[in-house]
Amino acid sequence: MGPPFTIHHSMGSCDVDADMEVGAPVTGPVVAENGLEVRTLVGGRAVTAVHRGVYETVGEAWTRVLNYIQENGHRPAGLGQEFYLNDPEVTPTQELLTEVQLPVE
Repeated sequence: MGPPFTIHHSMGSCDVDADMEVGAPVTGPVVAENGLEVRTLVGGRAVTAVHRGVYETVGEAWTRVLNYIQENGHRPAGLGQEFYLNDPEVTPTQELLTEVQLPVE
């Protein structure tokens, strides 16, 4: 299984107005209840960056990804995703790792 993640439908502030899905990988059959949904993420090409540090500064990684896309002639082709690679309960905040991904054409 992989790390928990979010899929961003908008890039608003997580504290105020973000539109996002929260996900967790599962194996085997799962019965979705109480408004939950089970689906498979589609793979493909994406520009990615790994951010090290507090979640509040993950925007720096998004800036790098967006700049790379623009500078290299790519076009976004899907929703942005963040994968949380280590556990904030046991990892010092300065060591947190977040992988940001934006699918491209």
